[in-house]
Amino acid sequence: MHPASLESSGNQRMSTTAIIGFGVSCQTAYQIRRHTRNEQAFFFDWLITENIDAIDLIVNGFDANLFLPETCRVVDKGLRVLDPWSGLKFQHDFPTAEGSIASDFISARQSVKDKYLFLRDRTLKAMNSEFPVFIRYEWPSSAHNTDPISACARFRAAISRNSDQRALYVLASESIPESRACENMLVCKLRPFQGPESNRWKGDDASWDDLFSFVRHQIPLELSSTSALLSEDR
Repeated sequence: MHPASLESSGNQRMSTTAIIGFGVSCQTAYQIRRHTRNEQAFFFDWLITENIDAIDLIVNGFDANLFLPETCRVVDKGLRVLDPWSGLKFQHDFPTAEGSIASDFISARQSVKDKYLFLRDRTLKAMNSEFPVFIRYEWPSSAHNTDPISACARFRAAISRNSDQRALYVLASESIPESRACENMLVCKLRPFQGPESNRWKGDDASWDDLFSFVRHQIPLELSSTSALLSEDR
């Protein structure tokens, strides 16, 4: 079932207190911003979050354990800093030299940590707002041969441990066989990106348009308003 083929209740704009991306890459944050025109950043927006259980880590032990100097290291051919405690990869926060993470990157540890402490508090507050929408993109290789509903349920469980709000959970990937809904979860098939390699990280815009069209009509009608975050006329 394709999201765009579903019947909807009209073309209301989507109004919700928060639409939050949870990785796996910055594709999710880019597409949320493209649709909402909201530039407000959340914790996972520009990180590589391969371990969904990292959601718990922003609540438990974050202050003491992130960026321990003796464990952090540069990975992925110099592109990212891996924090082994959390499993998170940071690509956009540490100083670079000639296109790679600088050898003295750890000198920026405190300023980067302060930034993510701020983003943590903002994200936790948004997670507990009225009917938030949580969206996660999975690498095709990660989602392959995995039941999409089960994967989305695991995503929901990770968030539910830190938020008790009624919410909508969305999982998207090119490897999902077909888009479908189950309770308060949506799994959405994305089409493979066609275009310049330099833009591949953004994903297929048309697929994400379909995803957000579907999401728009899952928001409770009592939250619909003209002062929407997600507009029809991007």
